[in-house]
Amino acid sequence: MTLLTQISLKNRSLVALIGVCIVIFGLIAAGAVKQQLLPSFQPNVSIVSATYPGASPEAVENQVTIPLENALESVESVTKVESSSSSGTAQLTVTTEAGANSENITSTLNNAIASVSSQLPEGVDPQVFGSGLNDAPVAVVAATSDKPLDQLAQSLKDTAIPALEKLPGVESATLSGATAQFIAVDVKEKKLDDTGVSVDQIAQALQDGGVPVTAGTLDTDKGAAPVSVGDKISSVDDIRNTVLTGAEGPVKLKDVADISLSEEKSQSISRTNGKESLSIQVMKKPEANTVEVSHEVHDALDSVAATIGDNTEFSTVFDQAPYIEDSLEGLASEGLLGLGFAILVILVFLLSIRATLITALSIPLSLLLALTVFWQGHFTLNVLTLGALTISIGRVVDDSIVVIEAIRRRQHSGGSRFANILAAVGEVATAVTASTLVTVAVFLPLVFVTGQVGELFRPFAFTVTIALLSSLLVSLTIVPVLAYWFLKTRDKREKLTAKQKRAAKHHRKAALKEWKMQRKATRKQRVDVHNPSGRHATSEMPVVSEQQHGQTGGQHEEATEVDEPVCVRP
Repeated sequence: MTLLTQISLKNRSLVALIGVCIVIFGLIAAGAVKQQLLPSFQPNVSIVSATYPGASPEAVENQVTIPLENALESVESVTKVESSSSSGTAQLTVTTEAGANSENITSTLNNAIASVSSQLPEGVDPQVFGSGLNDAPVAVVAATSDKPLDQLAQSLKDTAIPALEKLPGVESATLSGATAQFIAVDVKEKKLDDTGVSVDQIAQALQDGGVPVTAGTLDTDKGAAPVSVGDKISSVDDIRNTVLTGAEGPVKLKDVADISLSEEKSQSISRTNGKESLSIQVMKKPEANTVEVSHEVHDALDSVAATIGDNTEFSTVFDQAPYIEDSLEGLASEGLLGLGFAILVILVFLLSIRATLITALSIPLSLLLALTVFWQGHFTLNVLTLGALTISIGRVVDDSIVVIEAIRRRQHSGGSRFANILAAVGEVATAVTASTLVTVAVFLPLVFVTGQVGELFRPFAFTVTIALLSSLLVSLTIVPVLAYWFLKTRDKREKLTAKQKRAAKHHRKAALKEWKMQRKATRKQRVDVHNPSGRHATSEMPVVSEQQHGQTGGQHEEATEVDEPVCVRP
């Protein structure tokens, strides 16, 4: 492990650049990673539903349920199929092997159903539904307006539903609560007998009605033009005027039946603040960010309300985004609080601001590196993964504390910074690596747990593992470089024994006492101005003239310094 430290110390600028990149990409990842309340959890259960209107339970079982059961049981990953048949409805619960991809399972089940579609009665179209957390609506919105409910429903179908389904992360938007309308055709049997028209003729005419049929081409001087027969039915009057072939000539449908526009009986009633309302359920795509989709939906509905007018308002009935944001914000604030307390505890024990700051920097660097791996690994930021990051805050700093303390101890001994740091890391690298890998060995086996529990806790185990390995990498590479730049190297100092300290103190006192006595004696001594003596400064020595210098034959007499201080008094 010391090889990493040696390479880092020799390439300090490169390590600094890598640290800056970790910060930049970590911040980008923090904003780009998907946010969810819980990890993507797909139970291994799918629902197959089929509708056979007007059929008895026996007919549904024989003609719909049994063929579907046989087709689904032949799928390799299916372990169990349960079914129930009722009047007009067949429902099958399909259990698959744990850990199978939900999208692949849905596609496989649809292929199995398609293989027996020819054996099913006409009009029976089975649908496959999953039961995972992604199948829950992102938001449920209630719409109210001054318009009548049927007009509001039509406006929502024309404006709101298309606007929502155009959003990038929206899978579908469903309108519920609107009263469905249908055209009732009440046949008059006596009229049928008189005109010679049968019920089958009426059914065939209604089925074929409104579909233009090509009748050939018309050749003209300007070219050929296609000719079609029939018009598209657009109103109840068009149905009333549908022409039938009778025994004595053409007969209109209104002559043999009563046609009216009716409403189905409401199966549910939706009210918001005491007013009748309609509900819109919005489903997101599996890869979409729940919080972003929710915000986009509400922004789109604001513009839709202004387009519809008539005091149209949208009220949120259910929204996943606030739960996710509140949960993540609470965990994030608690994590930052824990980070602050961790820094204070480090400062109390290290008693060094520089060492504390270097150690504290390892926490955000480790977490940002973990978020970058999250982003590239297509993980989601949810309650479990953010909780794992919060738990890791106290653990990721341990490696850096051990490394920085070993470096400080070496630095106090004096010597070269490079050699001290390399030797200090070499002393603790094995212990730091062993302790980190032991902790990783506790959480990593959760990744291999199968079944629904494994799907739920696998992101948690990945998060802790990535954060711990990131902290180990930071402590062996970035922390030594920061210590090289910011920790001071102190000269080696020998500690005195108690006896030596007492002797030094006694010596200082004796020297101070002697100096005071000399100073006092000097002040009492009078100085002869004509014959000065005992002066320390050369400028105060007697001046020898050139004449005297010549008389001495050019020989210099050395002035003698006197150690006693002289005080000249006026």
